[in-house]
Amino acid sequence: MEVSMCPTVSSLQLIHHEILNFI
Repeated sequence: MEVSMCPTVSSLQLIHHEILNFI
């Protein structure tokens, strides 16, 4: 479960960072 969630969290963080940078 943790391993599966790791990539998800990383993806969400990357997307959030991109959105913040975009704005």
